[in-house]
Amino acid sequence: MVKRGLSVEEKRDKVLGIYHSTKAIYSLKEIEKAASKQGVTINTVKDVNQSLVDDGLVDMDKIGASNFFWSFPSKVAVTKQNVVDNLEQSIAKAEDNTAANKRKISELEEGRADTASRREKLGRLQENGLRLQELEKEYESLKENDPAELEKVTRLTQACKDGVNRWTDNSWCIKSWMVKTKGMSGNDVDRYLQIKGDFDHV
Repeated sequence: MVKRGLSVEEKRDKVLGIYHSTKAIYSLKEIEKAASKQGVTINTVKDVNQSLVDDGLVDMDKIGASNFFWSFPSKVAVTKQNVVDNLEQSIAKAEDNTAANKRKISELEEGRADTASRREKLGRLQENGLRLQELEKEYESLKENDPAELEKVTRLTQACKDGVNRWTDNSWCIKSWMVKTKGMSGNDVDRYLQIKGDFDHV
């Protein structure tokens, strides 16, 4: 039967057990050597040890060029208690928020109770909305007779007429040029440029 290797959690327990049983301070090489004697593969000790540091179960300090590690049994208890305290604080905060939200909901429900006063206010609001729509339509109708609007339309109309007349003049110039320089007849040019008999200034 093939012997099963240690799981990651088992390796963590063994490394942490070394710290707690000896209450000593180790360099990385020392903890690797001690853990290998406990059956932990030596090339995995560094990662296992770092995971314990990351979880706050092992303390680390750098002295000179080396890192030193230690952990006492009380460290685990303190860490677990901190987790419990944080969870209790989170639960208390969540309960306070829930209570505050319930109070707000209750206040809003009271303000939205189906009372005669509320129905009257909603009715006035709807009436005002309809009146606003009527006023907007009336404004659009009156705007058509507004002198300023009429002046604007007049200017736009004149600008359009001027533009059309410029194109008409350009067409006459092109026709004259083609008759004089290309020897084409006026009728041929009219057909080419699609100029009809009623083509003139507006």
